[in-house]
Amino acid sequence: MSVSQSVNNLPRDGRPAVQPFDPAVGHQEIWTGVIGGLFTLVTCSAYAIYITKILPNGGPKVLNCLSWMPSGYSFNSIHRSYFDLLAVVSLSFALMATWELRKDPVRRAATLLAAYVGVHLSWIVAIGKKPFIADSSALFMGWAWTNMEVSFAICGVAIATVWASGLGGRQTDKSVTAPVGWAIKTAFFRWLAGLALFGAAIVVFLSHPFFTGEYYENWRITVSYLFTIYAVAGLPYAFVTNLMRKSLAEDRKDPGFVILIFFRAVMKSMVLKDTRHARRAFLNRSNLVTVRDMGVKLFFVPVMITFLFINVNQLFAFFPKFFDQTAIVLSRVGGTQGGGVTFWSLFDYFFATAVHGMFLMDTSLGLVGYVCSSRWLDNKSKSVDPTLSGWIAALACYPPLNMLTNSYLPYSQSMPGMPIVDFTRLWFMDAAYADAMNNFAEFILRLVKLGSVMVLAWATMAFGLRFSNLTNRGIITRGPYAFVRHPAYIGKNIAWWCESVRNFSSPWQFLFLATSGFIYYLRAVTEERHLSNDRDYVAYCQKVKYKFIPGVW
Repeated sequence: MSVSQSVNNLPRDGRPAVQPFDPAVGHQEIWTGVIGGLFTLVTCSAYAIYITKILPNGGPKVLNCLSWMPSGYSFNSIHRSYFDLLAVVSLSFALMATWELRKDPVRRAATLLAAYVGVHLSWIVAIGKKPFIADSSALFMGWAWTNMEVSFAICGVAIATVWASGLGGRQTDKSVTAPVGWAIKTAFFRWLAGLALFGAAIVVFLSHPFFTGEYYENWRITVSYLFTIYAVAGLPYAFVTNLMRKSLAEDRKDPGFVILIFFRAVMKSMVLKDTRHARRAFLNRSNLVTVRDMGVKLFFVPVMITFLFINVNQLFAFFPKFFDQTAIVLSRVGGTQGGGVTFWSLFDYFFATAVHGMFLMDTSLGLVGYVCSSRWLDNKSKSVDPTLSGWIAALACYPPLNMLTNSYLPYSQSMPGMPIVDFTRLWFMDAAYADAMNNFAEFILRLVKLGSVMVLAWATMAFGLRFSNLTNRGIITRGPYAFVRHPAYIGKNIAWWCESVRNFSSPWQFLFLATSGFIYYLRAVTEERHLSNDRDYVAYCQKVKYKFIPGVW
């Protein structure tokens, strides 16, 4: 049986027939992102208590890191919380993937039980109990394990057990399996092509002045490990993917294969002195979608890694204090007098903890969405915005381009003068009453900001494993998307107004922030222009009429 016969007995796009799109259901598993986001938040909260109260130094550092990298790119030591945080994100991804691929009620219940095991054990360790090892760490398999890391390992084993229990549940159709020899040969060349692409990218990330500062240090560490993982595991993964593919169309979604197509087309055009082969390869729609999708990953993954560590550090700074203050209140020690806990101090810690916790869920799920796109999870990009205006509108909201917009629209910079939104400016209002009104206004603005950030996190959780800017990985219609088409954008803008307006002392700052918000309007417009090529999105827009505010706009 020929290769073409074995892999072409399905539709040309490689997908089996599916049910008509239902705008009330969409293309997502509604609970996937909720499970992953909450697991990350609760587990990282336990870890914050652990490294603050139980193991303040975080345990022994990891020495001689990345020693196999070229001179100048290795690290003498890395704080182990770096590895622990990525372990939490990896467990979150494993839970989401298991939930999506093991859909029968028994295995889904077991998946939730595995998540509970991880959360429960991490909190047992966080409150000071030592259920695994008596000391702060114990050597095992060449790694000095802390009690918290043992709890993560047990959670991982529980998830793997649920996953393994599903092996054999879905039989592979041998009629669509490619020959082994062909799969090995093509996997090797794909792996080499991917290695060349990844190698070129890592040289930029490790040596370009923009990425060599402290801000991107965690990304430089991460990309070095990702390159190592690909170098080791990329070949067997490519082999399995080639062996189990169901359509030739799946090839064009693999970056390594597309690189080989480009290389072959260029060589052929040079030998034959005919540019038709190169033009055909470089203008092919599937090839261009894959290249653009890789561009999205190369831009956003470093940003998401950096944002992840920023928000988790903020959570570590505020949550232990909120935890302590709450414990005092619940134990009825102190009160509002004699050094006790005031309502405002407790609310300050709660507010900071909640906001950074929501952003932590948002960035961790975003990171998983960008990195873990695979045909096995059915979250490959169907299309990527091909327009320059769409890319500019999206990238202008992230580093480094947002540095330019912030320079020309410096709404957050202090300016001379008294705050405009200030009740003490009202001559007819008593000073004490004006101060009380200012405090009340600040309280309300913080509540509204918290609600807006919750909408942002809710929107990201609705995507689950399908989150990615500038791409179409399936139309999302549930969660906040059942009410408006761009809940994350309006949530961000309301949060920024609530955070900033009390500090404005110049009318220009109102204009600057409004102009910054207009960029998100442009993002919405260009996004809808791109997605409107999908009939499913057109059907969704017919059901959800409003872009930003239900019943209004």
